[in-house]
Amino acid sequence: MIDLVVITAVSIVAFLISGYFDLLEELMHFADDHEEYELDEILTVSLILSIAVAVFAVRRIQEFKH
Repeated sequence: MIDLVVITAVSIVAFLISGYFDLLEELMHFADDHEEYELDEILTVSLILSIAVAVFAVRRIQEFKH
């Protein structure tokens, strides 16, 4: 249960900081200026990978319980 509280708190703080500094907008400006780094593709892969890891974790937890 403490894990959920910590994750929620960190997520809220990250959201507030990101909104205050417009971090995604700044990152996208940087990515546009430096297209050779392919940062927009890295962001897409990171999002998909995080979802895949979450699904993997849930499945392993379910497997462990049985």
